[in-house]
Amino acid sequence: MLPLFMTSLLVLGLESSPESFRVSFKDGRQARVQVLDVEDGVAHLKVFALGGHAEVRRELDSLQPRSAFEVERAASEASTFEEHFALAQKAMNYGLVVSAGQHLETALSLIPDHPQLTAKEREVRVWAANELKQLTAQAIEQNDTRRASNLLEILTTRFAEHADQERLEDLACGVDHLRHQSEFDSQESIHSVAASSSEARDIQKRSEQVRELTERGDERLRRAYAVSASTRESERLSRQAIEDYESAWKLVQELASDYPDHGQLQGMVLDLGQRYEADVIRASLHAASVLTTQTDYPGAEEWVRKVLQIDPENVNAKEMLRHIQLANAAAWPWRWGNPNPGNRFPRFPGR
Repeated sequence: MLPLFMTSLLVLGLESSPESFRVSFKDGRQARVQVLDVEDGVAHLKVFALGGHAEVRRELDSLQPRSAFEVERAASEASTFEEHFALAQKAMNYGLVVSAGQHLETALSLIPDHPQLTAKEREVRVWAANELKQLTAQAIEQNDTRRASNLLEILTTRFAEHADQERLEDLACGVDHLRHQSEFDSQESIHSVAASSSEARDIQKRSEQVRELTERGDERLRRAYAVSASTRESERLSRQAIEDYESAWKLVQELASDYPDHGQLQGMVLDLGQRYEADVIRASLHAASVLTTQTDYPGAEEWVRKVLQIDPENVNAKEMLRHIQLANAAAWPWRWGNPNPGNRFPRFPGR
């Protein structure tokens, strides 16, 4: 049986290559093309317009990453483990995490022999964990908080056992630093425009309490990642992090109630509400992931159902629940965020 696998940020269905499709170039141009061949980084394309067509050759580097990958995919006509794994590697090089996941799943589904599947699966998971670490580090360097957070979520809820624990904690610290900086700026702005000195002092005091709880929750969750191999300790730290986030959110709710006319404070409440909900979901799914790795399926299912109480449409939680419920059937691989068991490679909304 395949254990828990990576879930995507955005999901696009894996389909057979169309006769023609639209591509986008880096200079802003678009064209409807059919792929004839790709060799040495150059695509041989049939371009359609006004009822006719012309053949052109363009460097893959002139295309937007998504289009360049689709051209390579169309040219490959992949049908084996090696070919789909190669496409997954190309997709990851383009930064297309979802497409990489889809082709990795397809690659593994093409291996019928169970012992061989186990070895290949480990190869795939170790490779994916390493690639995700690099992409997360790049997003942190680029100050892309949203992308870094999403990549870290995939890494910590799907591949924590295959990542160097110290490095995982460092990445989590980097993501938290980006988020804390934004939140710090927002709080300082709120303090500076308080209506009166007493109001300013009260908001500042209570905001500091919120910050302390938030930072403690983040620290505990980072530690939970770092000790993923120790299942119960990792689960305990995840639970404590959730308690901190919930306590911080309660204080934020009280602030919002006490200062209903403070515009900037009200805006911060919206941001922090989304932040804490995402953190609680992330911690819960991490706890479920480490328990699933140790085959504690009842405990894992309890954590997943808590997520579904918060967000009934959460794709990650739905997929994890489906995996847990099928865990005793060794022939059931977990689909990469597939909410429709009747369709092997469906489309569904991303997060």
